[in-house]
Amino acid sequence: MNRKYERAYRLEWEQDPVLSSWISKSKEDPDVAFCKACNTKLVSRLSALKEHAITKKHVKNMIGYSGQSSVQRFFKDSPIEVEVKKAELNMCALLVEHNLPFRLMDHMSEIISKCFSNPEVAKLFSCKRTKAAALTYNVLKPELEREMHEDLKSYQNISSQAPVFSLIMDKSTDVSSTKMLAVVTKYYSKKCLKVKTKFLTLVDLEGETAQHLFDALSKALQDVNLDIKNAIGFGADTTNVMFGDRGGVIAKIKEENPHCVFIKCVCHSTALSVSHASKDKLPRAVNQVVQEVYGYFAHSSKRQRELSDFQEFGDYTTVHMVFKDVSEMFMSLLSCYMKSNYIKCTDPLDLDPKSTVNFLPLKQMYLGVNVGREIDRLGKDFNDQIRTFLDRMQSFLIELCSQLKTRLPLNSLFRDLKFLAPQHVVYEDISSIANIINNFPNLGNDNHIQKIDEEYRQLKLDKDVEDLLESGGSSSNSILSVDKFWGAIYIFQILRRGCCVCRCPTLRVRESFLKLI
Repeated sequence: MNRKYERAYRLEWEQDPVLSSWISKSKEDPDVAFCKACNTKLVSRLSALKEHAITKKHVKNMIGYSGQSSVQRFFKDSPIEVEVKKAELNMCALLVEHNLPFRLMDHMSEIISKCFSNPEVAKLFSCKRTKAAALTYNVLKPELEREMHEDLKSYQNISSQAPVFSLIMDKSTDVSSTKMLAVVTKYYSKKCLKVKTKFLTLVDLEGETAQHLFDALSKALQDVNLDIKNAIGFGADTTNVMFGDRGGVIAKIKEENPHCVFIKCVCHSTALSVSHASKDKLPRAVNQVVQEVYGYFAHSSKRQRELSDFQEFGDYTTVHMVFKDVSEMFMSLLSCYMKSNYIKCTDPLDLDPKSTVNFLPLKQMYLGVNVGREIDRLGKDFNDQIRTFLDRMQSFLIELCSQLKTRLPLNSLFRDLKFLAPQHVVYEDISSIANIINNFPNLGNDNHIQKIDEEYRQLKLDKDVEDLLESGGSSSNSILSVDKFWGAIYIFQILRRGCCVCRCPTLRVRESFLKLI
């Protein structure tokens, strides 16, 4: 009896010049050969494959079949999807080549789609560095400045018809050792119905004295038709040049504008308070260790990476709480070593960080969970050391809170401005805001203050205002922001009364609330 032996598919057949262009292994049966030109299975025997290669059917199919496509075939008449992918890859390569952030594509994608909706525009587009610089300096810059100035001047003082704004300034030295003064303005935009912070100008300084800074600031404001007399707020760092009582910049501003509100940089003030308390109340070795640890990691990317890996390994990546309210931070520190009843029942402005009768016992101070556990672990064997440690920490907290009370803007004016909050407008019983408005004479004279007070009282009786607050809070699942609330009221009154802003005294008065924001 004759036996039939199954033949296996051999990969070397794919190297045979007669078979290589059309033969492959069958996907259904790996032991069976497959003709790609005829789309049929073949016996895995070399003689049978060569016989198939000369059949009429195979020869005819091979005329229209090409085993490998040329490169031109992939790019000739390619579908639009392929072209889009090529464009996306080119843009990603551009980001990588020039070390640009990927976040840039959130904006760039929209710009490209908007600008090149017409293919002819893309073909004619040409804008390299020289042209881009010329367009930026000669076209965009003046136009954006004009728009900002018009937006800034849209809110004017009721009595003098002058723009009302706040200023933030700081001096710096660039890499070429040129002294620079950066000026930023903050105002309420009637166009966008929100508070906006805009870069105003950058001025070269001839010197670093208070007079040089004040002269540079005055000239910068004059160049854009603004007057320092109409500024309702001014913020800067805590240097003597800025906040010196006699010869500082604020002293010179007070001569021109005595009603301007001055605010020191909270970050600078907090840093100085901590530095002062650490220097006087903590062992010198603690400060030295902190400085050396910073110096060890500051200038070495390798060490910073190792520190990051260690933090991930030890799960030391907890984000600490950041307080939004300055008084909240101040009272939180006081609660670490003072009785809570004293803090709750006393006005923040009247809290005395050195009131010994309101101190907690040393062992009841709150220094964190880990510190408490370590003290419990040490036990009675280290009572003297624990006592010394707690004394030092109490002294540190007392000095820190004393420094913060001196340096931070803990005054009644900012606390009283809570009447602008939407919840206070609708639900709080505030009979008059005249005493608060008197702190801002720039908003107008006594007649205007009376109108402002009456307008605020009428808002409490307006059912539409209450509906606005409730609808705004529920739609965003949060309390309506101050600027959006007052902007909505302003627009709502225009639509309700169908009047022109410049001719309606009530709406002119209502703008005063927007300026206070």
